[in-house]
Order: sequence, then C-alpha cells, then structure tokens
Amino acid sequence: MKYQINDQINGPQIFDTEAEAQAALGPAQAAFLAREDYRFSFSTVIVEGANTTWRNPLPEDPEEGNYHVFNHYTGLYEPFLKKSQAQARLNALKQNFLVDVALDKVYEYVPPPAAPVTIPTAVL
Repeated sequence: MKYQINDQINGPQIFDTEAEAQAALGPAQAAFLAREDYRFSFSTVIVEGANTTWRNPLPEDPEEGNYHVFNHYTGLYEPFLKKSQAQARLNALKQNFLVDVALDKVYEYVPPPAAPVTIPTAVL
C-alpha cells in the first residue's frame, strides 16, 4: 500500500510508508501556510484618546484586550476579548484551510484507473 499527501506547492507526493508520508506532511503544511500567510491576520487595536492603532500582538501584550482575527471565508474581522481565544480562532481557520485544500492528513494512494484498451475492428 502507498500513501499520498496533496502538497499544494510541489504537487501530490507518493510515499511507500505511512511514516514517510507523515514525516513529509508537517513541512508541506508549514510551507503552504507560509506561502498563503497573507490570508491570515491577528491584530490588536490600541485606542489612545482620538487615535486608534492596529498592530500585530506582541508576546508581552496582556491576555485581556481588544484582539481581532481576519476570517478570510467571510471577509470580516472577528473581535475577541482574550488573546488566547483569538489565537485559537486563527489556528482553527488555518486548519480549516488545510482541510479545504486536502493538505490536512495523509491519504491512502489510489492509482488512477488504467486507460481503456480499444480493439480496432475491421469494417466489412
């Protein structure tokens, strides 16, 4: 039995063992998500008087705050009051995206059907 990952950058990859396919899956997912990074946005909104600033959250930002995750399926920003909730939503959106492009898991390889054989017939 052979196994396949649907690498979206290099095309489908076929492996002899499931372990080989599993080992290649993580790097393929990471490379694809890095290439598609523009789809995902995690921001914090800082309001100081009449000034509002959007920026990427920093590790030292507090857990409670004004965080937003861009949902590329709806085209809208989703607000969150906790940084951990926003990060979890961002990770869920990335996982859903991998499912949509069939790069979420290792699949059993199913070879394409053989081309039909046609036998020429004589016309009498």
